[in-house]
Amino acid sequence: MPSNRKKKQHYVPQCYLEQWAIENTHQINVYDKAKKENRQNNITDVASENYFYDIDFNKAFSEDEKKTTNYSSEELNELNHEQFIENFFADTIENELSMFLNFFKRKAEIFNKKKHFISNFLRKRFSKQLAYQHIRTKSTRTTIDGMSDCLQQVLVAMNASENNIKAFQTTKDSTKLIHGQMITNKAEIKKLSQTFNNYIWILAINKTNKEFYTTDKPITTRPHVTHQFMSMSGLASKGVEVFYPISPKIMLIMFEREYHKDIRNLDRHYFVIDNVKDVDSYNALSAIFSTRFVFSKSGDFDIINELLKADNTIFDRPNISLSWNGQTYYPQGK
Repeated sequence: MPSNRKKKQHYVPQCYLEQWAIENTHQINVYDKAKKENRQNNITDVASENYFYDIDFNKAFSEDEKKTTNYSSEELNELNHEQFIENFFADTIENELSMFLNFFKRKAEIFNKKKHFISNFLRKRFSKQLAYQHIRTKSTRTTIDGMSDCLQQVLVAMNASENNIKAFQTTKDSTKLIHGQMITNKAEIKKLSQTFNNYIWILAINKTNKEFYTTDKPITTRPHVTHQFMSMSGLASKGVEVFYPISPKIMLIMFEREYHKDIRNLDRHYFVIDNVKDVDSYNALSAIFSTRFVFSKSGDFDIINELLKADNTIFDRPNISLSWNGQTYYPQGK
C-alpha cells in the first residue's frame, strides 16, 4: 500500500476518547474484558484497527447504486485508494463532533433546569452524529458475524440444504464489505438519525463522586419492556432507553417517546444525577454491552470487579442471540 495511506483507523473518535484522558496526557485507563485486566494505553492505540474502513467500493455498491451515483468502476477504485470512509469520518464527522462535545460541556457548566439545552435544529444535526457512531463501531461487525452464525445454526435445525446454509456464511472480507455498505447507505443513515431525533432527550449532569465510563461501543441501550420471544433493547424497540456519555460527568440519555410519554415534559432539559447507584447502573450496562474495552478517566473499575465477583463468566457470554422454535442460539465462533 502507498505510504501516505492512513493505517490506524479509529471506530471511536480520538476527540471523543480525549474526554476520558488522564490529566495532561494522551493516555487513557482501559479495562480489557477478554484478558480481565486493566492497563493504560495511548488514545492513539485504542478503539482502532489497521485499515478498518478500507473497502472495495466496486463490490460495496450494487449496479443500480453505481448508476444512481454516476460513479464509474475507475472512480470507485479511486474512492478506495483515497480511503473515502476514513477521510469522511476524520474530516467531516469528527470535526463537527468535536464542536458538539465542547457545546455540551459549555451547556453543562451553565445549566438551567428551566431552559432547553439544545435546539431542535441542533438535535437533528447531532442525531446524525449518533447514527454514524452507532453504526461505525467494531460491534456492528461482531453483530453481523454473530447473527450469521446463529442463522446458520437455525438453518441446520430446519434441515436446510448445505447451499442455503453456506449462503449465510461470512468471512472477514465479506463482513467488512457489508459494514462498508451500511456506512455508505445514506437512506439507512437518515432513517437511523430520525430514530435518535425522535427520542426524548435529557442531558444528565453527574454530581456524584463517581465518573461515567465509556467504551468501544459508546451508545448503549436499556430495555424497559419485556417480550417473551424478542429482545426489546433495539434502537426502535418500545420503551427503550439509550445513553451516550459525553464526558465522565455528562451523559446524553434518550427515551422512546410513546412508552415514556409521562416524561415528555423533560424533553431537551437537564437532569442532575446525585445518586452513586445510578452512575454504577449506567457503568455496569456500558461494561456488559461493550465489545471488549471499557474506558475510565480515574482508573476506577470497581463496578467491573463487582460484576465479576458476582459472576465471573459475565463477560464470556455473547450479547447476540437468535430465538427459533422455542430454542435460543448463540454464536459458536468460526
